[in-house]
Amino acid sequence: MDKTGEGCDRPIPVSSVVTASLCPMRLYLDSRAGESRFESPKYTICKQISSHLGHRLDPPQIWKEVVAIAPDIDTGMYGFLESCIARCEEGGPWPAFSETDVYLRSETHGLAGNLDKLLESDPFISIVRAGRAPAAGVYSADRLRVFGYMLLVNEVTGKDVSGGLVEYIPSGVARPCTPQPVDKRRFFKALADARAILSGETPPRPTGARCRACESYRACSPPGRRLSDIL
Repeated sequence: MDKTGEGCDRPIPVSSVVTASLCPMRLYLDSRAGESRFESPKYTICKQISSHLGHRLDPPQIWKEVVAIAPDIDTGMYGFLESCIARCEEGGPWPAFSETDVYLRSETHGLAGNLDKLLESDPFISIVRAGRAPAAGVYSADRLRVFGYMLLVNEVTGKDVSGGLVEYIPSGVARPCTPQPVDKRRFFKALADARAILSGETPPRPTGARCRACESYRACSPPGRRLSDIL
């Protein structure tokens, strides 16, 4: 199989690459389910708050927009919105952006994704997260996300992008991220895994204590057995 993505029927989403890096079996089960994964209420709220950063944050108005986007959202989530806004007003300054939800596709790498925000100036990339920031830096999965969008923005716009920002909205901070060689190698390994899985291959079941906390734990196939072994 061509590792550059040439000859692929469809590009691999950056989100699928990140899922494969965390757990190939999770991506496999998601792909077999054939259902679109919906935004979590917290992510919907954080995305909408992010789209207003750099301007006055009006909780009632932003909540109206959230409800229009997700009509079934629990009204109890309004408290989460208020908390996020309070943290974001304490933080900043927030960089100006030119576009949101920018669809990008790389023919070179067979990759695609919706970039949360395209900034007006360096580092050009900003991604939105609905969890609290780590004590320092950014999470490893977010370094992979940033690198994936670096590849896309570099190819589509011709900009020389070397990093990005990660907006941890519940903490009211935007952390700079410059992916390192180890992050880039992990990304390309996960991209190859994702391409194989989405082409029909079955990954081995992962092992580890954290697996028992996964919502897909019971759906995993027994250790050491692949679908091809059963059929």
